[in-house]
Amino acid sequence: MSEYNGHLTLEERRIIRTGIENGSTKTAIANTIGKDNSTVGKEIKNHRYLKKKCSASVECGTTRCVYKKACSIECPGYIPFYCKRRDRSPGACNGCKKIAYCKADIYEYNPEIAHEQYREMLSDARSGVDLTTSEAKVIGDTVKPLLKLGHSPYQIIQTHPELGICEKTVNTSWVEPIRTIGYIWKKILMSLSQKWIQFTMMSPMDLSFKPLSLFQLLL
Repeated sequence: MSEYNGHLTLEERRIIRTGIENGSTKTAIANTIGKDNSTVGKEIKNHRYLKKKCSASVECGTTRCVYKKACSIECPGYIPFYCKRRDRSPGACNGCKKIAYCKADIYEYNPEIAHEQYREMLSDARSGVDLTTSEAKVIGDTVKPLLKLGHSPYQIIQTHPELGICEKTVNTSWVEPIRTIGYIWKKILMSLSQKWIQFTMMSPMDLSFKPLSLFQLLL
């Protein structure tokens, strides 16, 4: 076993899969490999993959639906689907006895795939991704609309392997810049709102019509 806070090895990832198949909790798996349970939780969440899509258009918790195949979140009989094994602990469907007839999204964890994804992420983080401006634009035209639809970086690289990039690249190149720009605009709007409140509370004698720059408004 490796150090408590060190990187996961392939053998440790195989133990994680065995724990999932046995229905062990994340804490039990973490104790087995000598890691923190949050490390195991993040590993499963970040590297599990969608093996089979829900047979209906949306996942629904209603077992005997009278509306049959007219599935939507607006349906009167719609109940949000929740699976403790898949959505909480251990966090994947490996070894589930109901998997053969389950109609919900099925997520599985594969240690070999997870290990390879992690190695690619480390390689990209250390050396950087060598993309030309035109290549970055083509990839961005695919990635950005999917991000707006709520797709996670992991889902994007799984459904579009032709992009040739990893989850880390999507995060650093598109997700984080979008979040940063959104944060900056939020601060600007909050500052302008505060300045407007101060302006409306001033008496007519105190008003000065000297134009202010955006920088002065943000001070």
